Amino acid sequence: METTIKPGRYLLAALAIFLLSNCHKEPGNLNKSPNVDSSIVNAMYPKVQSFYDAGASSTVYKSIITYDKDNHIQEMARDSTLLITVKGSTVNVITNTYTYKDKYTYYLNYQYIMSYVFSFDGLGDPNSTIYNKCPLKMESSFYENNVAAGTTQSRPATVEYLSGNKEGYPLQEMSSDGDGYNYNYTYDDNGNLKQITFITLSGPRSSQVYGRVNVISLDNKPSPFSAVKGYWIASFPQGYNWDYALAFCKNNPLQMTHETYNSEKGRFMVTEKDDFLYTYNDQGYPTQVSIDISYYSNVDGSLYQRGVRVYNYTY
Repeated sequence: METTIKPGRYLLAALAIFLLSNCHKEPGNLNKSPNVDSSIVNAMYPKVQSFYDAGASSTVYKSIITYDKDNHIQEMARDSTLLITVKGSTVNVITNTYTYKDKYTYYLNYQYIMSYVFSFDGLGDPNSTIYNKCPLKMESSFYENNVAAGTTQSRPATVEYLSGNKEGYPLQEMSSDGDGYNYNYTYDDNGNLKQITFITLSGPRSSQVYGRVNVISLDNKPSPFSAVKGYWIASFPQGYNWDYALAFCKNNPLQMTHETYNSEKGRFMVTEKDDFLYTYNDQGYPTQVSIDISYYSNVDGSLYQRGVRVYNYTY
């Protein structure tokens, strides 16, 4: 069984570097458990999220999640190699790679910082935050420090515009470039993600859908981050189907698909199918999620790759 996981829409170079890193430095002590939001029945907040790809290796990637007194995410840290920070309306994704002399001696040789700044200007509500509203604009920029080579590199900010629903989730994400893209989000009556359509604004299918993510079915239990306000922004940008599920589903998907348009056949082809299996705690939150991932050819629909990714949660 092949177990390689195919990249999704937004697989950051930073995350790819982290997954290839050999650093296994243990994180510091966990923060104490955050207070439970009394407005949500049986609300729980993940403190530790870990995952591994079954059959690929024994490596387990563990994220330590810390919150403020209002249960808003402040940091998500994977060992010393990846740190996601949330400060005000800014999300920074910081990736470090190291050169190891021995088990206890290592040197930073590369740092990559991706910064996302969200703006609410124009909403007319001075109390708008990433925890209660969908931003109107997002600016992304990066800074790269190649310590080993003694060079740095940066990119000016690029801009996306957003519109959202009353619950603060996005309905549309649009590039500022006229030749760019639009992403449209739809939800079911319970506020769960139903579909995302990806539209290109240039090329042979200009202004038409070229790909879509579909949530086929869900359970009736709370998803791991369903009580965490603003999680979709803290985890931005999403890249895999299950990233979208964690960010935009209040319940847990049982099956999701990704489709891409085949111009020769004149129809959409399923290129990815994900089947989810859950183990729940007494409050109904998942403590383990096993995802059976299948990839299919966009040419003839044949299965060409399959793998299993397993997530574990501590609340």
